[in-house]
Amino acid sequence: MGRRSKQGPRRKPERGDRRPRRGPASESRRDAGGRRAPGGSEAPARVDFVVNRDLLYEHPKNDFNVLCGRFAYERGFPVAAQAQADAFKKDPSWDLAEGRLDLSREWIITIDGETAKDFDDAISIEYRDGVWHLGVHIADVSFFVGKESKLDLAARRRGTSVYLIDHVIPMLPEVLSNDLCSLVEGQRRLTFSCLITLDDAGRRTGFQFRKSVIVNRRRSTYHEVQAVLDGKLDLGPEFAEKAALMNRLKEILFKKRMAEGAMNLESTELEFEPGRHGAIESISPRPRIEAERVIEEFMLQANICAALLMEKHGAGVYRVHEPPDPEKLMRFGQLAKARGLEARGLLDPHPVSKNTPNPLNAILAPIADPEERRLFSFLLLTSFMQARYSEANIGHWGLGFTHYSHFTSPIRRYPDLLVHRILTAIVHKAKAPHRPDEIEKMAADASHLERKAVTAEREYHKIKTIRYLEPRIGEFFQTLVLGIIPRGLFVRDLATGIEGFVDYDWLARLADEELFFDERDQSFKTAKGKQVWFLGKRVEVELVGLNPERLFIDFKPVEDSPSRI
Repeated sequence: MGRRSKQGPRRKPERGDRRPRRGPASESRRDAGGRRAPGGSEAPARVDFVVNRDLLYEHPKNDFNVLCGRFAYERGFPVAAQAQADAFKKDPSWDLAEGRLDLSREWIITIDGETAKDFDDAISIEYRDGVWHLGVHIADVSFFVGKESKLDLAARRRGTSVYLIDHVIPMLPEVLSNDLCSLVEGQRRLTFSCLITLDDAGRRTGFQFRKSVIVNRRRSTYHEVQAVLDGKLDLGPEFAEKAALMNRLKEILFKKRMAEGAMNLESTELEFEPGRHGAIESISPRPRIEAERVIEEFMLQANICAALLMEKHGAGVYRVHEPPDPEKLMRFGQLAKARGLEARGLLDPHPVSKNTPNPLNAILAPIADPEERRLFSFLLLTSFMQARYSEANIGHWGLGFTHYSHFTSPIRRYPDLLVHRILTAIVHKAKAPHRPDEIEKMAADASHLERKAVTAEREYHKIKTIRYLEPRIGEFFQTLVLGIIPRGLFVRDLATGIEGFVDYDWLARLADEELFFDERDQSFKTAKGKQVWFLGKRVEVELVGLNPERLFIDFKPVEDSPSRI
């Protein structure tokens, strides 16, 4: 972590201290604690749920209970819904697999993170005579959760599972999510399989959806597969051959996606190591490895096929993403230009139907420094629209797809369950399970509940970050400026990825003069126009304050640090 200050934290600025003069009013987003967040001028989508601010975080072991109260999350399930789930466990006759494609003897595995508990997707792969045979096998949750059943109503009300650091608020009871619908190693499980054929260029030559039964040969992990690919782990010749095939097809599909208009942005996820009694032992950026991209590319293919089939037969639930607003892109272009990046001619929204490389990727290509590349990926991302669920297929701009849906996670996302239900009716040539107006409402509700879950997850991460930092007041951190607003700087610690805020008053004291906020290039300048603070600047800071109730993490720049010059 950072070194500790010998003098301890200094006086926090008073409210009467100097504030910068401003240009036009900033429209930047606000973070969970009420401050305006970095990253351009897009306001977040309105989230219509009430957070109970009377419930305060007082002790780490109570953090989860408090969060559930703040966001009105139910800890358990209605008695009738739980009883329906338990009934499947007591009556094994559901496992007859009658009329299903028997894939129980095929080489099929799951690949997930080390701490995953519900396994809803498995894969199989072969390469014969110049043809790729990709199988994406998803837990058949819709078999257990019938339309308008007590289980269905409970899942619809939740909309999604909520994944916190040391807890999960599941969309379905655990007897389903962690057992009967989870593709547990060595157990027969009912699945909905998307069987895809592709040529050597990654073009789909055919696909079909089949109700199936599988046996998971191995509960593998991303790091395990990566170790096999790197020659550091021996799991036998068959696993090594399959891993090599998966990696080869992944590269083909990724290259094709980039050529057809997908965005390639870099982001940083934080990894929290839980300790005892709600404490956090460590926080660090989680590196993304190639094995994760294998699953990502394969799931994308299945989601595309689901969207194609639904559109062909009428009503469906799609994952859609509109192109960015040109004005917001122009603002990003001003920031890029201020940092010496060439953006002229590259800022027009790229139609998903164009099937050519997205020119926005070219803006980021010259950035060699990984931290700066992540910064500008983040700034570009904040100019994008929010992906959502819709009954109307308008394509997914960020992925560069004309057709896209969510099919691969019905254990934890209600829209995926709806897609399974719709596809089941198509496969069985049955009546559509939902009217278009019903789908429209359920898609809107699911989008709302997704935003609620994301907000809850961010708040929980923030409170656990504050818990981790509580004994570190007075320590120093090497940070990167990732956002600037008239009130100060948002910075990110390079070692842990933790983000916090530096108040303007500290900056003015350090400069010993008034600083002026320039909204065009997101910087603070002196009266003579000298740029003092700007995006991407590295600065050593001292941790001076934490506020668990308002979720604030406050830093101050170190006066004798060479990074301030």
